[in-house]
Amino acid sequence: MQKPVKRIIAIAFVVVVIMGVGLGIYLYNKPHADISKMTPDFILDAKTLFDDFESDEVNASQKYIDKVLQVTGKLAEINRNRDGSVMLSLEDVFFGVTCSIDSSTVTIVTDKIELLQPGQQVTIKGQCDGMLTDVKLSHCILVDN
Repeated sequence: MQKPVKRIIAIAFVVVVIMGVGLGIYLYNKPHADISKMTPDFILDAKTLFDDFESDEVNASQKYIDKVLQVTGKLAEINRNRDGSVMLSLEDVFFGVTCSIDSSTVTIVTDKIELLQPGQQVTIKGQCDGMLTDVKLSHCILVDN
């Protein structure tokens, strides 16, 4: 190959790499959708959600994953993480629904979180991430009843 052709290919390669890195940085830093302003795709109780995944995980995954769910259930446990986020377990600590409230949301609703007690009914809205031993919801917010 001639030197000018090699040089053009090298420059094109560098430009593509720079564009790829830029796109990656943009997508990594892109803010999540504001769950509080979104209409839930499904409104259900925590036991029904867990049972749907337990009985047929493939169909439940297709139905719920990446959807906004509004889930009501009995609060089993509250865990505060080092990064400032809060994990709420509904119905059962290991076999129920786990809701992750981001640290940025926690700072806004600290007063509501402080009032939560295990055993009380709560309603959470969040994005379904699927099931491991429990159903995971992320970017959750507390919904006023």
